[in-house]
Amino acid sequence: MADLTKKIKDFMSKGNLLVSKSEEHQKMSDEILRAAKELLWCDVFKDTIKGYDWYREKSLSLGRWAIGYNYAYVLVRVLNELRPQSILECGLGQSSKIIEDYVVFEKNVRYDIVEQDQNWVNFFERDYGFTQRTCVHIRNIVETEFCPKGGIGSKTYVYENFDGIVEGKKYELISIDGPWGGDIYSRVDVLNHIPAILADDFVIMTDDFERVGEQNMVKLLKEKLDCNNIPYYEGRYDGMKDICILVSEKWRFFTTM
Repeated sequence: MADLTKKIKDFMSKGNLLVSKSEEHQKMSDEILRAAKELLWCDVFKDTIKGYDWYREKSLSLGRWAIGYNYAYVLVRVLNELRPQSILECGLGQSSKIIEDYVVFEKNVRYDIVEQDQNWVNFFERDYGFTQRTCVHIRNIVETEFCPKGGIGSKTYVYENFDGIVEGKKYELISIDGPWGGDIYSRVDVLNHIPAILADDFVIMTDDFERVGEQNMVKLLKEKLDCNNIPYYEGRYDGMKDICILVSEKWRFFTTM
């Protein structure tokens, strides 16, 4: 978090830019506010995990391309309270370290990870390992034309043969942080399988929600839930990056933590 602290100090040394109407100053103000939020999420996350017996202390490299502390905090709260028995994760990363700890502790969990980079999987497995109940599905990323009903078509990226991974399964927790994003729509893989792959009580987490592609994907996801008369609640947690969480009625409080 040293880079965030430095950014805040640099900001403060230049005076209170929060009230400036300069475009450059406003951009800097927004970045500093995000950095400050991230520092707060870091403290909240570290305080929260102290009481979780399933969480093993380890190195986490959060931020930048990886999830931020806001995502990590919401994720550990969801794992600890929901105690999901079926988990789908799109994109192997820092969140996988947290989820794998939970899977090791909870003996009946089924955990599917979808990842495109075999080298990254090999590196991760060498340093951290997986339980036998974790299945890592290596799938190439392919560019495709995505056009929702009544919408504008656009090129985006999807996992090849994603259907073969999720068909016939129900997930209580879905974590979406892959594949790469698109200009208009991003990470649309689950859309064709909603609501079929959702358990009665569910949580869907989406990273990078400050981006248009993820926002449009979540909009389509909510339309799917609405069309199938599935009640849900939405929450947003801001940090250096934003996350969106959609939950079933039972887990409404996850949107207000």
